[in-house]
Amino acid sequence: MRSAREQLIGRALAAYSDSCTLPLLTPSCPFYRLAGDGCTCNEECRALLVDYGEDRPTESVAVLDGLVMTGVVRPLEVASGLTPFDATEIFMRELREPIPNASTTTLLLRASKHVSTPPDMRMSDDDVFLAIWAELARRGVPVERVLRVGAAPRVAASIASLLTAELPALLMDWRGLRDGCQAAWRGSTADYPQWFEAQVTEWFTRLLASDIKAFLNWSVPQKAVFVNLPPPQADPEAQWIWDRFTVTHLELWATESLILEWDTARGRRAGLCPDRVLAARVVDAEVVATAALDKLASQTPHRNQPAPDLSTKHFVQQALIHLRRGNQAAAEEMFTALAYMNPADGDALNNLGFCIIPVSPVRALGPLARGAQLPMGNPALSLANRALVNHLLGDNQLAAQFLDQIAVAHGNAAVWLERECGVLELAVMALDSYVDQLRTHVVNSLEVSGGASSGSHE
Repeated sequence: MRSAREQLIGRALAAYSDSCTLPLLTPSCPFYRLAGDGCTCNEECRALLVDYGEDRPTESVAVLDGLVMTGVVRPLEVASGLTPFDATEIFMRELREPIPNASTTTLLLRASKHVSTPPDMRMSDDDVFLAIWAELARRGVPVERVLRVGAAPRVAASIASLLTAELPALLMDWRGLRDGCQAAWRGSTADYPQWFEAQVTEWFTRLLASDIKAFLNWSVPQKAVFVNLPPPQADPEAQWIWDRFTVTHLELWATESLILEWDTARGRRAGLCPDRVLAARVVDAEVVATAALDKLASQTPHRNQPAPDLSTKHFVQQALIHLRRGNQAAAEEMFTALAYMNPADGDALNNLGFCIIPVSPVRALGPLARGAQLPMGNPALSLANRALVNHLLGDNQLAAQFLDQIAVAHGNAAVWLERECGVLELAVMALDSYVDQLRTHVVNSLEVSGGASSGSHE
């Protein structure tokens, strides 16, 4: 059993270690050193804690009707003394701090403030924002994920509020988009502003992952893409990091953030940021547990949500909805806009050609041919579509050549089936089965005319 002296040293070392946070660390520590990218160490104190048998204390908290929650606790009395956390006060105090010396809280709030200010009204240039991004990344913060949940909604809120005022030239296109979408809006008039702001948020969420320059410039999407943006994807872990460093009061945190805070403190999951970054804010375990129960939190969210972006695959389902409803023009317009925004996206051009096939096989040849020259997820789709188009145009020799180039056809695909001459029907089937059927039909057509045709779409 450890002596009282060893227990005291262990607990004091745990407190000292927990008070050592980025960006400044603890210059008086013997393991502190300056490196090329700032102050650092190898966290030798963590190894010493294990030697003393003090892997930070644990605490059991009775929170409700006998329910006891047990977890690891960051000391409330740390070596530097306890200061109540106030995100706004920290931000104002460190406003003029050099980026490497500013806290994670200040850097996140500065980044959000920069991007939510109209580009022609910003007090600093975009290089400052990129330097903040680089510093946060150096500390181990998943910058893109956190800004998607923290900054994108604030950009959308700024645009929505500015559209009601005297508009700078930059926002005239945004007003045009808002008014154009409202003219086609079929829901309640009262619901439109909320829908529009949600779509703007989703646009910037995806733009952040696709084109950071366009994100910073508040680029306006084409209407065909904007109205068809897929539903948002939640990222509870990123929301937790944003809440933890920028939201002062726990009752304003998302429910999932409170659960993740408790889960991380108990050691049940690794934090999304290094422990040293998290230690910059001390959160009382009992208060977190009570706040979580007050919000009736029942389960932890999933991790590692994929980053939403403007990839073609996110728009396929909406295109199929348009096509099933007979609105071929809307599907074509959407992929035309995506191909314009992503000129190197072979899938966008392939899907554009697919949408054109039922109305004009001749016109579909162009985008299909251009798409075939670019990278795409499944080249077999392009070859199958080009084979179908040439078959419909009567060139079965060329159609057979395209089909012969398909070595592997995997997965399911939306396809065009010609049930009767000149009438195409949308269906979904295994791509390999479709290719086999189309090959058989093309071969037969080389011998005699007639038969059924079909086509594919990613």
